[in-house]
Order: sequence, then structure tokens, then C-alpha cells
Amino acid sequence: MNSLLQPHIFAQRQATQVFPLHKTPEQPVCRNFLFLISHPLSKLDRLIVDSTAHKLAEHGYVYIADVQQECVEDREDIRYLPLRDNNLPSFGSLTVVAVLHDNALARVAAQNYPDATVYVIDHDFSETGSRCVSCVVGS
Repeated sequence: MNSLLQPHIFAQRQATQVFPLHKTPEQPVCRNFLFLISHPLSKLDRLIVDSTAHKLAEHGYVYIADVQQECVEDREDIRYLPLRDNNLPSFGSLTVVAVLHDNALARVAAQNYPDATVYVIDHDFSETGSRCVSCVVGS
């Protein structure tokens, strides 16, 4: 198996276990997932975000706000948005916000999206094994 594929599969599985995907009385029927990317990503990070976003698209609407995105674009059931100067996109309701490697932006997101659960997605893929750390910042 491709060594680059293993961390991406692990991260995708962990994200779909951590993020609330199953309908409960407290959760809205419509789920909106937002990824916030405040800095250029490595190929591995990009692979993790893209594969996880595609998996989450099966369960609701997915948006990716990215500093490297030039304009609003819809691709394969995902809406890509530009992220400029950490000006967060406006939404009526979000279920989950996932921020990559940026605790400060996660704190801002928790304030701007009080009804969403905000996670910081960070990972450490080393020779001893893979692990993905997702910490709840707000809910």
C-alpha cells in the first residue's frame, strides 16, 4: 500500500468517528461542515482534508475556506471559499468547524459560530505509528 495513503485513510476514519454524523434529537437534520485552512498545506494535509471532506459530504454540506483558494468554486459536492485575513465566512448554522493547525483561528471560529463544535485538527505521522489529534475547542 502507498505509504502516503495510510495516514490519509487513518485521519479520514478518525474524523468520521469524531464528527457528529448520526442524527440525534439535539442535532439538526441538515449538517454543515466547515474546514478552515489559514496557511498553505502540505500534500499530505491536502489529501487528508480532501478525503475527509468527501466522506463528510455523504452526511451534509461541506465547505472548505482556504487561503490558497482564489474564488468561490463548487467541485464534487464541496464548496471551496477563499479565506482572506482570517475573515471567516458567514453561515446561518454550522454543525462542525475543523481548523487545521491553528489554535488561534479555532478560538475565533468558536466565537463566530457558537452553535458549532469546533475542532483543531493536528496530526503526527511518525515512524512509530500514525495518530490524529482532534481537540474540541468549543461547542
